[in-house]
Amino acid sequence: SVTVSHVAQKRAFLHFLLQVTRTMKSFLAVIAVVAIASGFAAAAPWDMINKDLVTIALTTSFIDDNVGYIGAAANGYGPLMLKTVNGGYNWTQCEANFTNLELLVLSVAATKDAVVAGTIFGELYSDDNGQSFQNAHGGGQGMFVTTIGGNTKQFGLAGFFFHLDGAYPGIAISKDGGKLWESFRVQGLYNESAPASAAFTSESVWYVAAGSQPQQQQVTRSFASKFGGLDALVGATPQPPSNDDDFFPDTTTAGPMVGNWTAQILKTTDGGNTFTTLFGQNYTFDLGQMACAPTNPNACCVTGYGASDLYAGTNVLCTFDGTTFTKTFEQMDSQDGVYSLGTIAYQSNTEVWVAGGYENKFGLLEPFVLKSTDAGKTWTQDTVPAFGGPVMDLSISGKYMYATVLERLTSMSSVVRRTL
Repeated sequence: SVTVSHVAQKRAFLHFLLQVTRTMKSFLAVIAVVAIASGFAAAAPWDMINKDLVTIALTTSFIDDNVGYIGAAANGYGPLMLKTVNGGYNWTQCEANFTNLELLVLSVAATKDAVVAGTIFGELYSDDNGQSFQNAHGGGQGMFVTTIGGNTKQFGLAGFFFHLDGAYPGIAISKDGGKLWESFRVQGLYNESAPASAAFTSESVWYVAAGSQPQQQQVTRSFASKFGGLDALVGATPQPPSNDDDFFPDTTTAGPMVGNWTAQILKTTDGGNTFTTLFGQNYTFDLGQMACAPTNPNACCVTGYGASDLYAGTNVLCTFDGTTFTKTFEQMDSQDGVYSLGTIAYQSNTEVWVAGGYENKFGLLEPFVLKSTDAGKTWTQDTVPAFGGPVMDLSISGKYMYATVLERLTSMSSVVRRTL
């Protein structure tokens, strides 16, 4: 059998790629990890469109077959917004009002009227077809952004939001193309972790996917504490150091794992005033990205994955009545592979895709893509060429499905495309 420690070691890097870390601390701890071995073999209906485009591209959104955006980061440049007008073959950098705080674009949603990007600290919007991006007002840590009921100027955001009385996990709504956001605290969460994603079928009906994972506590030994602790900070005579190690500046070491795996799906039908838990489970798995069918507000699916004593694998949960979520796909980890699904996209009310990656028994990262033709009741694995690593994000528009993937050999993000 596969032990938890075995699973945790094998999927540590994979989980970073397939879900944005929930705190700055864990984000900075894994950002420098490097992937291994790669190659791309052309095989219809998948095509490599732009190889090694940028260092890391977590998110993409296409308006049509030609125009699309990528939220990315590049070594030496920091966060980037990129735009294509020829189906991903060429990309140009958008003018964006980034500060040093954003670090990375976490999510992007684009329509013909507006483009919105969520970052680690704050949101950006464009109302000039991506020519420039400006800072929004009233947002927060935009873990996930999407449109509201397909409206081209209304957007919903899941993440953390900051107020004078502190930060809280919640949802924010914009009705003016991402310029101004109104936030709502999600009541009834199992813990204070930010929602991973949400789906907005109308202005009043929202589904929220929330959860958590055990986090390794960071223990910092501060420079001040070595010379008398608080007394040194308030002017008292500091105590001399006991050995040479005390002369070193602040050091941070790994502490114990805290927290546990949780998965929770909530729904509001009154625009965020009240929330009802539709699904909840502790000590098993966490939830990833959620989406609903384009014109059926009762058909929604969400990805999940875990590495606990009780559960080590990945799954898909779906509802067909807007109330009851059941597990319609499950792939457990084994010595032959560690799996994780992270992203989801609806092609129609009945056709839906989920994607992520797996690490095979030889330690190589591979893409893992599933398709359903019955709204998520059953799933089949899509035949994908070895384009080098896990799928980071999906975007469907017109006759193509675009994806950002991580190349194993170069540790760079590339753009691939599947003909639908």
